[in-house]
Amino acid sequence: MSVLVLDASQRHRFTLLLATEEGELLWKAPDVGDGRIGSSSGALEALHAHGIDGCTACIATDGPGSYTGLRAALSVAGGIAHVRNLPIHLIGALIPPVIFHGTAGMPVWSMCDAGRSGCYLGAYAWNGTSVTCVEEPVRAEYSEGVERTGGIYVGYEDDPVCGAGALGGGCHPAEALAAAVPAVLAGRPVELAAVRLTYAVPSAPEQVG
Repeated sequence: MSVLVLDASQRHRFTLLLATEEGELLWKAPDVGDGRIGSSSGALEALHAHGIDGCTACIATDGPGSYTGLRAALSVAGGIAHVRNLPIHLIGALIPPVIFHGTAGMPVWSMCDAGRSGCYLGAYAWNGTSVTCVEEPVRAEYSEGVERTGGIYVGYEDDPVCGAGALGGGCHPAEALAAAVPAVLAGRPVELAAVRLTYAVPSAPEQVG
């Protein structure tokens, strides 16, 4: 049994992988070209060659992140799910690093690149089975994000803006996404018609509704 996971929320990377329902990384599509969503056809070709027999669900990130990337990843997940009659689940783009680091219920900030020297940041608490949002995601300049988090946050190691300052130098995207699978599957699947993607959020000083 496996779960298909897609993340194209960041402009520099398209991550496509298969993981077990228990969160073990089984297979990852090779990086293609510059990693951007425009080069994702190679990753999809690799998936086709690998095969997805035994796949039980699809997971895609729903933001915050790239407008084109989020729509493209959800379209791929939706198409595969429709053809194979699989449930679709969503996960916030900032959450996998929180689960990967496993902070025993303590709130932790998560940050990722938002383009134009900006970042998205939000605070979450992971209790080992579920994630609670403590501070809703906002967009800010990277310097503002560092100030707000006190420079202590989790993120991805390949993040061009936030990676170097993340705890432990950041985590591997595919490993973090795979680790998040059990928590995502514990929630209810979604109907595509009801999905709302988050492309942009207010800057840090503004109130998020």
